[in-house]
Amino acid sequence: MENKLLIDWNDFVEMHNIFNNEKQLQIHFKQLLARSVWGNEIKTEYPIRMGTTTKRADIMLLQADRPFLCIEVKKAEAQFNNESEAQLMSYMRISDAKFGMLVCDKLHLFYDDHSSDGKRFNKITEINITKDNEDAIELLQVLLDAKHDMNVLLDYCARTKVEYMQRVDDAKKSKVAHHQNNTPPRGQRLGESFDESNWDECRWVIIKTRQETIDENGSLYEAVRCAWCANIERIEKATYVLAAVEGKVVGVFKPDFWFKTTIENIEKYKCKVREPEILENRVGFVGEEAPDDIKHRYINKPIHKNQAVVVYNYDENGHLKPYDRRSRYDYKL
Repeated sequence: MENKLLIDWNDFVEMHNIFNNEKQLQIHFKQLLARSVWGNEIKTEYPIRMGTTTKRADIMLLQADRPFLCIEVKKAEAQFNNESEAQLMSYMRISDAKFGMLVCDKLHLFYDDHSSDGKRFNKITEINITKDNEDAIELLQVLLDAKHDMNVLLDYCARTKVEYMQRVDDAKKSKVAHHQNNTPPRGQRLGESFDESNWDECRWVIIKTRQETIDENGSLYEAVRCAWCANIERIEKATYVLAAVEGKVVGVFKPDFWFKTTIENIEKYKCKVREPEILENRVGFVGEEAPDDIKHRYINKPIHKNQAVVVYNYDENGHLKPYDRRSRYDYKL
């Protein structure tokens, strides 16, 4: 069986290297699972009811006609991001699937233990999509055995997560050591205007976004004003919001007030967000452009890529990453 798993995996890797189309890769990944692992209990475009709309999970593995493993397949060149993780998490929660998988440039496995946390799910491991990958073959074998004994998969998750978190911790320590050896003094990190004398004068939030997000939302203001996971009592102390693109401040806004992004407030304040059900109970602000003298102080100033105080890690849509990723949300309060 191991030789068959290896052949089938290598066939998928070849398709992954050839195709960059999500639908094509979805078909080939389903074929891999159907041939080697799960047989006929596989559904594509599995309906997920979210409020008044129906979303569809790319692939759902069933066990005794119940969702077991929810799989989202992205383009082969797509890198792991918080938005894709949040989408998978919401599908898992609503369908009650305990296990999830994100297939993009790598294969990412997740486990959602509702009884132990209730707020976030666990990333178990990530596997390179390369030929003859022993880690991939081991996972396929575990999935095959799990059809008859679920404890096999649970044991695999417990063991593999420890190994994965050790790799993450080692990488984080290496990154911190590199940062300490290469980071300029604190007062120099954000350019000349970001010296110590200015910090007590203005409390600021840095929100990093992308040009694509600005174009999609119609303006820089709409791109950065919501929705962010943050403590509203703390973030509302900020005097200004600095909007940054590609390592440089491009706009400064003065919040009039901050609000929680409930469904009602999203509609009331006309927030341009996708899937408001997922973004509910984050925070946003209503405000205006800062005075010219303030904008002149900050605009075009560089943001050091290892920016001063990183409180949380988020993407441009405000999805929380509990482990070390590139920060899109920083503030100094």
